[in-house]
Amino acid sequence: MSNRTHTESNATVPGLTVAHEMNGAIRDLADMREAADTLLEDESTVEAILANANVPLIRKARDMYVLRHDLRAYRERALARRQAGVGEITRLSIAAGLDDVDYSAIERNQA
Repeated sequence: MSNRTHTESNATVPGLTVAHEMNGAIRDLADMREAADTLLEDESTVEAILANANVPLIRKARDMYVLRHDLRAYRERALARRQAGVGEITRLSIAAGLDDVDYSAIERNQA
């Protein structure tokens, strides 16, 4: 069972956490378009991506926002995961001897 909660019955993303604004003050917020640009993702899916990563989202009327601090932290975690994945693929490729592949046969067939 997820620890994420709905605070509004019309939440558009299953399992969405909606953070409350502190004392009604608007903090350093990014809308979903800015979040999509920051994450290099499609605007139509960025809300779900952030919700699935347990990044708190703030709903104001029909619009959704994320604290820029939370957005930057998520981006850094995602980048670290990607870099670790590339490192693992490289390690496995070297261990399998794929770094010694002779590509000359492919080049001859393309000529």
